Amino acid sequence: MTIKETVEEKLEKLGRAIGSNDSIVENVMSRIETATFCESNRINNKLVRRIIKSPFMKFAAAAVIIIAVTIVVTWFGSSIDGSSVALGQVMENMKKMPWAHAFLQMQREVHKEQSQFWYSFASKVEASKEQNGELTLIDYNKQVSYAYNPGTEQITISSLRNREFVAGAGSPWELLEKIVEQLSENEGTQVTRKNDEYDGSDVEIYKVRIPRGNKEVEEWLFVVDSDTHLIMTLKLRGYEPDGNVKVFGEMTFDYPDDGPTDIYELGAPRSAAVIDDRTKPEAEEIFNTYKAYRQNAPSRYIVVQAHYNNIERIGAVVIDEVTRVYTDGRLQRSEKYQVFDWLEYLDNWPKYSAQMGNTFDSQIKWWTRGEYSGCRLIMLYDNEYRYMVTRDLKTKRWSSKPPQHDPERNYLLSGLGTWGWPLSNLRLGVPGEPPITVLDDEYSKQNKLICLQRLWQGQVRKDSATLPCKRLWYLNPQRDYICQRFEEHYLRNAPWQRDKSWLEGVDPDRVSVEKTRIREVTEFGQTDAGQWYAKRIGTNNAVIFLDTDPEFPEGIFDPETLPKGNK
Repeated sequence: MTIKETVEEKLEKLGRAIGSNDSIVENVMSRIETATFCESNRINNKLVRRIIKSPFMKFAAAAVIIIAVTIVVTWFGSSIDGSSVALGQVMENMKKMPWAHAFLQMQREVHKEQSQFWYSFASKVEASKEQNGELTLIDYNKQVSYAYNPGTEQITISSLRNREFVAGAGSPWELLEKIVEQLSENEGTQVTRKNDEYDGSDVEIYKVRIPRGNKEVEEWLFVVDSDTHLIMTLKLRGYEPDGNVKVFGEMTFDYPDDGPTDIYELGAPRSAAVIDDRTKPEAEEIFNTYKAYRQNAPSRYIVVQAHYNNIERIGAVVIDEVTRVYTDGRLQRSEKYQVFDWLEYLDNWPKYSAQMGNTFDSQIKWWTRGEYSGCRLIMLYDNEYRYMVTRDLKTKRWSSKPPQHDPERNYLLSGLGTWGWPLSNLRLGVPGEPPITVLDDEYSKQNKLICLQRLWQGQVRKDSATLPCKRLWYLNPQRDYICQRFEEHYLRNAPWQRDKSWLEGVDPDRVSVEKTRIREVTEFGQTDAGQWYAKRIGTNNAVIFLDTDPEFPEGIFDPETLPKGNK
């Protein structure tokens, strides 16, 4: 069976299933993130930043093309079996396009921006040109990213680390197949279609109106050439509840025979300095070992992490925060307990002390007693959705956020992996991130540890200036590569800052303050199976209690057991 037949079968089945339900477009949009933005298959980080900035811009140019094609497929008529000549033209033409080029104009309130994007399914190249002159070209065949910064006049080379071009699709058709496989019904979206004229050409216009949270509305207008059946223009408007336009965007498309094949063709000057920020094999091998031990940490347990302080005012060591985590494979529930009124807690310490007792065990039992007495936050993952409920400090009432669909989740909410093998800022293959290097310093030598180092350059942004940052991970190879010590240093005059004049002309009030953070495991624990874990984190005043043979309370991973609002 060919790819085309496979997809058309699925489309036909989907068409019969949804009938007149207009929800398909909403589903395509909601699933794009799963299909293209999961951690291992991220699209250009510039596009991801734009998505973060604007909740309405949910996908990159390549995904926009696929969405529009899906709309055409679904709304072309009652038959989706490929017999329509026009439908066949859409598909064949999309399959043949060697390059897609998009010009984007976005306006959010008073902020305006312009960008250009190129995608080649044939050569697996992705490129972007920003309004400020920043350039990015990603070659997925070579697994290399090139980024040009006009401010520093530097080209930075980064490794992709086995990332796939648009989720591994070899053509727009294959990407469509990946998305169609994940389509499911969702209510609320309205789709209309009409024949019209646009810039002197006969076109089909598809209008997609999508309700979002807080009574906001998202409206997409796809303009498709009636002859070529290729997308000409996409217009986007995001409306606030009062009807005012919050976001306006327009993306125009063309399909050239050629596109930029290197960063210089994209516009970078050949005089630019080139910095190779790819991680060397030695550091990558250590990182892979570290990550393997993290993934091999116990996966069925109940763990309690207690945070404590030595309070001179009352002359006692007091637990002021407890996190309890239930984990069973990919099922996890995390509960955080904190003091609701710290001053009242200390003022009435004799009363609380009599209730709690004077041991860690007795205090933890008091903290985690029934009815969520001091619980402030509960997060739950049931292998399909993420849930979160919070409790107000003053009213003690619970409130919840809408569940987040996350079937491909590859990290946990918290627990042993997070505390013993932190991955924050240590991932490989993110364009623009500095390389990981192996540092042989005095601390690592004296304690027989392996140190991984990462150095970030200081950056001046629109409203602030972030100082250069150095992060150090000291790994203990005798204790399953647990990160025994983590250091983070933000320094104004950092010796690793390449541009020594980077703060010239910058308002001092905009510059972040120097700071240092150190986290150190001071005691290790070991399970009956011989696996090591962080038992006590001294600099964080935290102690961990682990049960690797737990009896889980009934329904503990059932979202229906979460506290309900206004109680």
